Formats: sequence, structure tokens, C-alpha cells
Amino acid sequence: MRLWIPACAGMTMLMVLATAALAQNKPVAEKLPEKPAWLESGYTYSPEGCDFTVSFPQEPYTTKRCDPVEPGKNCTDMTTFTKVFGVDATLLFSVSCNKADGNMYDRYDDNVMRTTLLGMARPVNLGSSETGFAKMDKAKMAVLLGTGKADNGEDDLMYTAQLWIGHNSVFTLEGELRGKYVPDADLLFAEILKTARVRDMKAEPKDEKKDEKKEDKQK
Repeated sequence: MRLWIPACAGMTMLMVLATAALAQNKPVAEKLPEKPAWLESGYTYSPEGCDFTVSFPQEPYTTKRCDPVEPGKNCTDMTTFTKVFGVDATLLFSVSCNKADGNMYDRYDDNVMRTTLLGMARPVNLGSSETGFAKMDKAKMAVLLGTGKADNGEDDLMYTAQLWIGHNSVFTLEGELRGKYVPDADLLFAEILKTARVRDMKAEPKDEKKDEKKEDKQK
């Protein structure tokens, strides 16, 4: 199934779609707050030069992932957050943000971004999936949502992949929730997804005092 989100709906609508689809149980959807309680004390992923940001309850860890064929080449910093809910469920997020090459924002259209997400999800054993796409002035965003079975063939798996392309950077996010239904796990999964957004890249406010001194000197 393919989902089309009109450009006018923007990324907020697309993220609402994602979190609503992932919070499959009505009690979890109803509990989803405007802002997570852990947001202020949590960790915000927003590397220098990255157009995007996402937050986690605790600081994640970062590793370097390189080309398996040519180790040491085409390396990417991969940031991962994991939380285990006893023996019942495990939540895992992996994110990366890299400089955009050339005119990627113009070259990567709806179909290319959806195809990229399907490639990201290929190693995952999904029984069903659907994709969505949205475009705005600052960025384009595609999302894939799917369900299936974990590697052991027994545990239920909920999976999402997201690709955000801005004028300066490319942001990828993969999230997995595996195991039995645990309300707190479902809620945290949806809460983290809700924090993924375009970073505020506004210019620094002008220092009015400095401007006043400059004008005085010119007089």
C-alpha cells in the first residue's frame, strides 16, 4: 500500500500519520502527549550542519559504520538508542545525518526516496508495509511503516524507516520495536518518532547594542 500526503499537508501531517499508525492500540494513542515528559531532561541529536533533529530519553551511543567491501572508506557515524523492557520487548533506533551531495534536494523525488526506503527495509522480515511522502521548502521527507517477524521468527516486529533530505544534509532514521505488546514501549516508540523534525536553522538574532555602537562611530 502507498500513501500520498499532499504537499500542503506538510511534514506535521506525515508524522501524525506515522505516530498514529505505530500507536496501534487506542489507549496508547490517547496517552500520546503533546511533548514527552522526558523531553527537557533527554538528549537531542542535532549534529553541526544537520538540518534535522530527533530526541531520546537518554544519551545514545555512536559508532562508525564503513563500507564492508572496502573497510575505512565511505564511513558514516551511526547513532543508536536502545531500551529493553524486561524480557518482553526491545526498542531500537539508529540515526545518521550527513552532508548532502550536490543537488540531492532536487534530484531525489517521491519515487527515488520511496525506493531508497524499500532498500533500507530489505534486510527486515516485513509481512506488510506502506510508505508516505511530503515536500516542503526546507526539506522532503519519506516514511515507511511495516510489521512482520523478528529474526527469531517468533517475536512480533514493528519497523519504520525515514529519509529526510534538506538543502544542506540528509537524515536517515530506522526504528524497531520487537517482542510482546508493552504499552510503555509502544508509547516511547511513538514519542521518539514525534520528536523527529526539521531543525530551526534561523540566523542568530542581531546584537542591537553592537549595531548602535557601529552607527555612533559612523556619525
